[in-house]
Amino acid sequence: MALTSGNLPHAEIDSVARNDFNDAMAQLDAAFPLQTADIGNLQVTEAKIAALAVTAAKLAADAVETAKIKDLQVTAAKLATDAVETAKIKDLQVTAAKLAADAVETAKIKDANVTDEKLDKLDKGRFENALLHVQDQKDAGTAGGASEATTWNTRTLNTVLTNEISGASLASNQITLPAGTYMIVASAPANKVAYHKLKLYNVTDATDILIGTSEYTTDSTFVVTRSWVVGRFTLAAQKTLEIRHYTCASYALEGLGIATNAGVIEVYTDCQIWKI
Repeated sequence: MALTSGNLPHAEIDSVARNDFNDAMAQLDAAFPLQTADIGNLQVTEAKIAALAVTAAKLAADAVETAKIKDLQVTAAKLATDAVETAKIKDLQVTAAKLAADAVETAKIKDANVTDEKLDKLDKGRFENALLHVQDQKDAGTAGGASEATTWNTRTLNTVLTNEISGASLASNQITLPAGTYMIVASAPANKVAYHKLKLYNVTDATDILIGTSEYTTDSTFVVTRSWVVGRFTLAAQKTLEIRHYTCASYALEGLGIATNAGVIEVYTDCQIWKI
């Protein structure tokens, strides 16, 4: 007797139907594998991914996009070792909001994919490069110069020790910087001028950028103190800058610093600027 649905128990019919359905779905999966475009935005959640299921082989080039990942859903447990490759991630698509705390472990990142370009994006190490360091250096025994009363004296800057900022330069006591955000640490001494302070001045736009610390030296005896300018600033375009020093009293030759005369150069104004 031929085996037909008419003489099969209902349970067996259901089993045959399920098997036929599963075979059909397997054939469809083989013929039409799941692509990035087949996944709705925000549909890949933590609950949908087995531990260590995401491997490099599972991800097409440029498959990982911000819109495909729910915030905080990428955890260490979801990433197989060496799963994260440069080619698998679209530029600028991995944001802080997408990564759960401690999601990125050393073992999850291929060695070859930690490049200098990627390290430059890290917040740390900003003071390890992109430095402009300039000073006022004079021969041994040469004083810092005369101060003028109630005047913003332009401090001498005549020596470049380090210049790692493309487009930065020093000429005629003036610093030229390209557009960008910077951190400055600068100081200069004063002697017998009473009250004094520094500032970072924008010559191009005739405006003050940062005001330094208020200091005092007396105006009758040899007492040297330094004023400091410390802070962050941003330039929208290339600008020319100066370090200017207000002195309350005038003092010839040594108002802007006394020489140590120790057989080495004298250093007066010191200015370090980092591009950050």
